[in-house]
Amino acid sequence: VGSRESQLNLHLTTNLAASSLLAPKQGVVPEAWGTQSKERQSVRVVRLDGLLAARELQQPDLVKIDVQGFEGEVIAGGRQTLAGAKRLVVEVSLDAIYEGQPLLHDVMSSLEELGFRTDDLNETCRAWPEGKLWQVDLWMRKKDEP
Repeated sequence: VGSRESQLNLHLTTNLAASSLLAPKQGVVPEAWGTQSKERQSVRVVRLDGLLAARELQQPDLVKIDVQGFEGEVIAGGRQTLAGAKRLVVEVSLDAIYEGQPLLHDVMSSLEELGFRTDDLNETCRAWPEGKLWQVDLWMRKKDEP
C-alpha cells in the first residue's frame, strides 16, 4: 500500500524479507542482511483507505506497518484508517537503509498528528558486533485510549 494508486517497481533483494518499494542504500548495512537489489518487479500499489473501502473491510482496532522504509507513503494513503484505529505497531529505522525513507522522528510526528502517542518500543534490528541499533517497533496508542 502507498499514498496513491500506481504501478511501482518492487526492489527484490537477496533476502526477500528486505525487499522494498524504495531502492536499498548500498554499503550502509552489513552485507549479511541481504539488502542487495537483485531484480525489480512491477507491482500494483493501492491506498490503505481505498483497500478497506473496496473490500468492505471493517475498521481495524490495531494496524501493524512493516514496509521496509515505505512508512510515510502508507501513512499518507491510510490516514482515515489509521486515525480510526486504537493502536498501531510500526517498524521504523533510526538511520536510512532505503533511499528516501522517513526515519523514526518523521514517522512519530506523522502519527502524533493523527492523534497517537508513543506507548512503548522494542528493538527489532541491531547490528553485531558493533551493537548499532537500526530499527525499532513503535507501539502507538490513541491519545484518548487508556
